[in-house]
Amino acid sequence: ALATTVSCGEGGPAGGLAPHGADSCWSGHFSEAFCCHPLPGVRLEDGNADCWDSAYTFDRCCPAQPPCGHASAEAEEVDRGWPPITLLTLVGPAGPLTFKAGSAGHTDFWSESANQVRFFASHAPVVGAPQFRAADLYLKGSFCSIELALPQMRDDASGSWVLHGSNCKPYLHCPLWVPIAVLVIDRIASMSLLRWLAAMDGRPARVDGPRHFVFRPPEKQSCNPSEVPFEPARHGLGDGQQATLASMWGSLADAYARLGLQGLLETWLLPEYEAVGLDENEAKNVTGRSLVWMDRIADFGHRFILPQHLCPTCCQHGAARLKLLVARNPFERLVSYFRLKWLGSPTKVHNRWEDFPVFVQYVSEVFNSTDAYREVPDEFEHGELDRTQLNPEFLQSDLLHTRAISEWLDDKRLKTPYRASEFLVIGVERLQKDIGRVAEELCSKFAYCRPLPPLPKVNSFSSFVSP
Repeated sequence: ALATTVSCGEGGPAGGLAPHGADSCWSGHFSEAFCCHPLPGVRLEDGNADCWDSAYTFDRCCPAQPPCGHASAEAEEVDRGWPPITLLTLVGPAGPLTFKAGSAGHTDFWSESANQVRFFASHAPVVGAPQFRAADLYLKGSFCSIELALPQMRDDASGSWVLHGSNCKPYLHCPLWVPIAVLVIDRIASMSLLRWLAAMDGRPARVDGPRHFVFRPPEKQSCNPSEVPFEPARHGLGDGQQATLASMWGSLADAYARLGLQGLLETWLLPEYEAVGLDENEAKNVTGRSLVWMDRIADFGHRFILPQHLCPTCCQHGAARLKLLVARNPFERLVSYFRLKWLGSPTKVHNRWEDFPVFVQYVSEVFNSTDAYREVPDEFEHGELDRTQLNPEFLQSDLLHTRAISEWLDDKRLKTPYRASEFLVIGVERLQKDIGRVAEELCSKFAYCRPLPPLPKVNSFSSFVSP
């Protein structure tokens, strides 16, 4: 079991509240869930340090026994295994697996605040030294979307959905169920890696009883063991109790394909929002936000903005994880991107193979005469006007897709730059063959010896470049 739950009961040494009356501690956004660490006896940073002063202290305000739905003290033993139990037990405004935490507490339809993200401190066990824990900052929410496949676009490799790029850059993808941290870079097997990571990321399966409500804010909790929670994941890792993002996204995409938009709303979205404790107005806002781009047909299908608690898990440092980086010949990467986005484009002026040198010249000019690759701007334009005569043809998306690996490692948004020497580096041309090295490293260095899901092979092109 991931954690042992306790029944709703008496907390604190006085049989109810913590010493001196913890009920007098909370007002405004200060709550027990926000301020107190969920694991009794584990005083990592004494909860949220922003809550305390000389009058209000951790000892006074935090009960010795957790409320219903929290993990008991036995979870301290579980925390020595994988995954980091603190990610699974934090609830309410302080919990990265809850919806409102993933969205930084905002459920607006669309605003700057709705796009805010929030990192959460968590502590992972150190292999060979369970008495030590490595600190890291996790993000279980941000802006991410999937494309729901059009019928003619479904195939064995892509299935019913495609994740629309990485939501973690410049940080690492850190799936919940496997101690691995991957820097995903566009046009370097990124689609294959994102599908692979989605099969290792997710949350504990929702089951009857109090443990389900680790995903709901405290005011929505119930200890009714007969209540059956909504669980869209059809399969999971391990004993089936490790629900994966891949399974949840597949369930969402299939509901849309079978039942249409109204069926998706009634049978999937509204039950999911209820399961994470959103009220009717919040659910309406988030639904509108998710569907704002559904009328757009992207490369694969209709684009659906995921609720933030269903986005991939990111972390800043990859502490207690195997760091993985997939590399590719820079010239081959430029050829691949030109073929995908420029060749035959109705808006690009230089859209033939004969124009490839112009594209390479643009990359060279941006690198040599601007700081755009090093200090990525919010918007970017370069080159001749495109066929619409409204914008230059080399834009922000082109900048990001042609940015070098070294520039991602040294991204200015990182508090501490990554070093290539910290990563297990695998060439993209040997990725399928060398994925076994990842399993070996995980087993020998991180004591994770379970089978990894197969790495899907997702190709953007059906043929090689003609000479």
